[in-house]
Amino acid sequence: MNRAVAHPQQDGQDRPGPTTRLSVNIGEATAQVLQKHKARGISITETVRRACAVYDLIESEAAKGSKIQIVDRDGTTRELLLIP
Repeated sequence: MNRAVAHPQQDGQDRPGPTTRLSVNIGEATAQVLQKHKARGISITETVRRACAVYDLIESEAAKGSKIQIVDRDGTTRELLLIP
């Protein structure tokens, strides 16, 4: 099986050069998700970077007409649909 994998760099940089500071407003549920990952040792910056990489991968594959599926341990398959 071929797997498409999003691999953001682990060194805190997407690519060499300056970084961009970002300020966003998020709800409590999103803040809790970020704090959960922070408690596991993943910085908020890295969590956001990974989320962006995964979302970009999903959008790119969907744009090519690929199906994005989640396969549970019991073999149950669900399809992820993006709403435009």
